[in-house]
Amino acid sequence: MRFSLEHQNPVVATRVTGGATAPMPIARWSLLTLPSNDILLWALKVADDGINKGIVARVWNLADASRTMTLSLPDNGITQAYRTTHIETDIGPASLAGGTVQQSLARQQMATFRLVPGSTPVVDNTPPAAIQDLDDTQ
Repeated sequence: MRFSLEHQNPVVATRVTGGATAPMPIARWSLLTLPSNDILLWALKVADDGINKGIVARVWNLADASRTMTLSLPDNGITQAYRTTHIETDIGPASLAGGTVQQSLARQQMATFRLVPGSTPVVDNTPPAAIQDLDDTQ
């Protein structure tokens, strides 16, 4: 499964610094919260159609019983949420209350959600200087 995920969506590392008016907190920061030890967040990525279409979160209930879970974007809130297939085709709206997705997952169920945050994150894809230097030598 790892190879399949890497092949479809290669891992890309980028620097996260925050903006001049909102630097990243030093102690702790989380883009998405999932307050359950039985629910695994196995993918978090920009939607295939671009960041303006939201963020895709794939979750997996690892428990042997159904679990209720919530997904939230602490700093932005969620304005719209959709249940989607794993190839990101919308199935329908997800249950959204107070900027949080609330969903029940059956035993061992996987689910994919497309989350539209209250504000679109700024993405800087400029590689760090060390990587730029390597690219220039090839």
